[in-house]
Amino acid sequence: MSDDWTTRQTLLMRVKNQDDEQAWNEFVSYYRTFIKVILKYLHVSENDVEDLSQEVLLKIWKGLAKLNYDSEKARFRTWMNKVIRNAVIDFQRSRNRKVKTVNNQNEFYTDNFPLDNDEFSKIIDKEWRAHITNLALENIRSSFNGNAMSVFDMCLDGLPTKSIAEKLDLAEASVYKLRRRVEEKLIQEIKLLKSELEF
Repeated sequence: MSDDWTTRQTLLMRVKNQDDEQAWNEFVSYYRTFIKVILKYLHVSENDVEDLSQEVLLKIWKGLAKLNYDSEKARFRTWMNKVIRNAVIDFQRSRNRKVKTVNNQNEFYTDNFPLDNDEFSKIIDKEWRAHITNLALENIRSSFNGNAMSVFDMCLDGLPTKSIAEKLDLAEASVYKLRRRVEEKLIQEIKLLKSELEF
């Protein structure tokens, strides 16, 4: 996190200023990956993900600048999810028109897009939790020296404590201790990111 970035609200306020390139870059660094994951989950082809994710980011940026987002009415993530969903629907409609024109058929091509809001919200929530966890994990990696991250990564891979201890030439008690240290730091970082990215 940058030192001058005290809250996500502050970043969003800065992003509204279309001349603040640093704010835009920070915003993109935190949200682009999440948007791409959602687009892939919604069966947007690999060839279209990059362009569509850029389009979504620009729509969010323009929406913030035009004050289309109102924190009194909805959380930012809820509004952002709506922007993503609408962009995918618009993209599919555009593609459907092209397919209809090319094939001269009355049927529209349809993807397995989860149009149900509850289902879409569940997908978003699941992917957001994974995104936050991955961000947090990357943020804390440099905080640990030695075997701590290796132990934690092996635990994530499902290796038993005994195998980890043997591979790294550690006592099992040390494996437990190192894993616990990383887990505690990870939990703190997840809480920090949630407080800054979810409002």
